[in-house]
Amino acid sequence: MRRPVPGLPRLREAYDFVIVGGGHAGLQAGLKAALLGHTAAIVDRGKIVTQGPIAEISRGGDGALNELIVGVDDVELALSTLGASELVHDVRRSEEGVRVVLSGAPETAAAVNASLVRAGVGVARLEPVRHSLEQRFLEITARLDAAPAEVRA
Repeated sequence: MRRPVPGLPRLREAYDFVIVGGGHAGLQAGLKAALLGHTAAIVDRGKIVTQGPIAEISRGGDGALNELIVGVDDVELALSTLGASELVHDVRRSEEGVRVVLSGAPETAAAVNASLVRAGVGVARLEPVRHSLEQRFLEITARLDAAPAEVRA
């Protein structure tokens, strides 16, 4: 029977490792455990910093937005089409064509593609942005460094 642990948040599932302390060593231990195929949750200051298997941690499974690289033949038409779409949280020009941050789950990428094609935009490339573990580590540690220190009585 699982019982809540005072001072720790409720985890959404069972993990191979729960690492308490989200400093550099804690994050490194959690990412290493995930790389070795284990699931891990990293808890810092009473909050879950990140959790899950390596695929989820590396793509930002802690609530990060889903981003796509879209290669198109008409950037301006793609920007106006996607800018008016409820499927899209943000869209901007990039070297590859456009970068799209989805409003929903990764599965909405197909609907984004369909809306571009309906608008007459040729789509040559549609792929998720993949973040390396190093990028995720830096994002997470930057967040921790920015968090105010907890004062203990």
